[in-house]
Amino acid sequence: MSENKVKFGNKEYLMVDARLSAMAKDHKGNYSLVISHEFEGERVTATCKLTIGEQVFIDSATEYGYERKTQEKASTHALGRALSMAGYAGTEYGMEAPIASANEMQDFINEENNRMTDLANNWENARNKKLGFGKHKDTSWEFVDYDYLEWMSRQEGGNTLNAECAKLEIEYRADMQEIDDGLEN
Repeated sequence: MSENKVKFGNKEYLMVDARLSAMAKDHKGNYSLVISHEFEGERVTATCKLTIGEQVFIDSATEYGYERKTQEKASTHALGRALSMAGYAGTEYGMEAPIASANEMQDFINEENNRMTDLANNWENARNKKLGFGKHKDTSWEFVDYDYLEWMSRQEGGNTLNAECAKLEIEYRADMQEIDDGLEN
């Protein structure tokens, strides 16, 4: 896999710079690209307008923060999305290619990892949250039966947050059992 591609799951995502280069090469100056920004507090919204011949592709992206990097990230995401709309996305250019860029997917995965880490670090409090689904709807994680937790922790392709919560509760109960066993000895 080249350095311009990143694989997430079974899809390859091209970096925005690689897609921009391909578009520029294909259209040899017969395009225009304008990226504008709106700022409101820490919210930065970048809007990209890509014109190729008579066709216009517009998309935007919003990021939060005060650093210059926030503006750059919003610009890159908006550009990547406009390029995707113009047919420059994924492993092959076409309608089935993902709209998200490798940059966006990496940011998404980093945010998910941070969220999961925060959840794991605060599980003792978070386990009191009630489930909003299934046969245990309105039951907090701490009272869900063990067999259901095991089943849910093995689910793939569904809600990864719920699977992770089930795993955290199983680990929490195992840790508490070890503490109880140690106290009894």
